[in-house]
Amino acid sequence: MTLLQIILATLIGGVFSVFLAATVALTFLAKFANRIVAFAVGVLLGFAFTDLLPEAIHLGLDITTLGWVLIGGIMGFFLLEKLALWRHDHATELGHTQEKPIVAMIVIGDGMHNFVDGILLAATFLTDWTLGWAAAIAITAHEIPQEISDFMVLLNAGVSKMKALFLNAISGAAMTLGGVIGWMSLSNAHAAIPSY
Repeated sequence: MTLLQIILATLIGGVFSVFLAATVALTFLAKFANRIVAFAVGVLLGFAFTDLLPEAIHLGLDITTLGWVLIGGIMGFFLLEKLALWRHDHATELGHTQEKPIVAMIVIGDGMHNFVDGILLAATFLTDWTLGWAAAIAITAHEIPQEISDFMVLLNAGVSKMKALFLNAISGAAMTLGGVIGWMSLSNAHAAIPSY
């Protein structure tokens, strides 16, 4: 019974949320894809500077160390993106056409994110089924806007609407895989899981 609930919750959070996001992202938001990507970057940077950095300082992180971590993180992701673009540009020079490398990064990153969400859901359902459904609702609520942003990035990268839907559904299905693997690995670890 618990495994069935885990599978149902992960399908709702991983795949159903993709289809809900698609109804918004692939209809009236599709024509604003490039502007929405820029807006999302601004929101994330604003959140980092106005919420995460002050919280890190409040928790006692030295401001100089924090500055170096911030610069290192920005530079690290900048270099990672440039290396991915540089590596994939060689195929274009040779006359091969391919999608932008950001497509693979979005699909793989979202798949890993969803896989971990599935493990989290398995752990919560093994603890208590009501806690599991509360976590499933929370995960679905955060997946919908996140999937909309994935659609916007994929559309901006030149992916067709149907292919974007397919890729997001596949990465969303990783949540079910994570849920099943989490259930298999955690169902015998009841002593390690706190009960409420």
